[in-house]
Amino acid sequence: MNTLKEADTKYLEGAAATTHGLELFTLNQTNIETSQAWVAKRFSQDEATTLLCVELAINGRNILSLRLQASILIQLLVDALHAAKQLGRRQDEEDCLSGLGLAYARLGETKKAIEYHEQALKIAQEINDRKGEEISLGNLGAAYENLGEYERAIELHERSLKIAREIGYKRGIGSSLSNLGDARAAIGDTRLAIRYYEEALIIATEIGDRRAESNRLSNLGVAYTDLGEYDRAIQYLERALIISRDLRDRRGESADLGNLGLVYAELGDVEKAIKYHKEALSIAQEMNDKNGQSSDWGNLGAAYARLNKFNEAIECYEESIAIAREIGNRQTESTQLGNLGGAYAESGETDKAIEFMNQSLSILRSIGDKEGEGNQLGNLGRINASLGRVEQAITYLKASLKIFDSIESPNAMIVQQMLEELSGRK
Repeated sequence: MNTLKEADTKYLEGAAATTHGLELFTLNQTNIETSQAWVAKRFSQDEATTLLCVELAINGRNILSLRLQASILIQLLVDALHAAKQLGRRQDEEDCLSGLGLAYARLGETKKAIEYHEQALKIAQEINDRKGEEISLGNLGAAYENLGEYERAIELHERSLKIAREIGYKRGIGSSLSNLGDARAAIGDTRLAIRYYEEALIIATEIGDRRAESNRLSNLGVAYTDLGEYDRAIQYLERALIISRDLRDRRGESADLGNLGLVYAELGDVEKAIKYHKEALSIAQEMNDKNGQSSDWGNLGAAYARLNKFNEAIECYEESIAIAREIGNRQTESTQLGNLGGAYAESGETDKAIEFMNQSLSILRSIGDKEGEGNQLGNLGRINASLGRVEQAITYLKASLKIFDSIESPNAMIVQQMLEELSGRK
């Protein structure tokens, strides 16, 4: 247990200590996992074992979130949460709830994530844990962003940033700035997002947080991709990749390779994009990272679709959907069902296309993803318009526009233009 705490502490120190912490965890991972499995079966037998159950989850929460699958981490944290409640350890209870929120967010179960983050926030406020309050507000902001509620997300991130500055928590300041960048990028304010990412990058470098440095470089790469500045995007993503490899962060490496693949696809070098996506997929499979695998199969599908190889694209999307269902990632499942529908539409199989788009729409509504719902309604509007079903197309597009207006999405202008064009065809 002391080894796990030491590894986690070193990991957070940054610079060379981060690498040392990861190496220490790797050397002792088998023993740590054996201890966790032993305690899971016995934690309610006596106070000492119950406390050990909490410590084996909380003392390594940062490094465990990096190395464990979300489903395994959830079970570990659920046991620790019960143990913390049994012992009346409110701070540990808060930390377990926060960890569970992040783990469910990884699975795309955003509403469930919000429930846990709200419980964590409530405890933080009750015990006057300002740092915990700052972290929970940031986590809630990220969750609402995933639901397309960007104004709410920005408000939460600004509250988080205010607290981080008040208590002098530099890591929290950097995270809040980065989160604000994510939210601004999502509503199309990419230049402002870049300014936030650049500030966050400076802080990560100052405190020696190499993982955060890598994440922020990656964010900048994605932002410059959105702006069409592909050479600059590649430079940032390659720097992020170097750090991920230095840290032996295989999940980060896989994500960086996937992002590079997306850039090369935009440049029209689809074969190179496919190479990167296959490398990313190979690492995700090696790590048994199911979320990564599902994402990489989806990226491969999109690359094959660019080459008009729709049979290959469909196979990739189906692989992605199967894995997403296996791990319960509803967000990815909905995305890839929509992509699958798009591939069938391009293949001329419009009935299948509409079927899969409607499946996607149903999931998006169930998980409360407003941005995704608006996009999928727009897709259904387009496909009905292409079939000459003007009235149905207008109904879908009006529903899409209503959602985009409500969340102040820049996509509202595009849908409005489509509606004006269709109205002229009536």
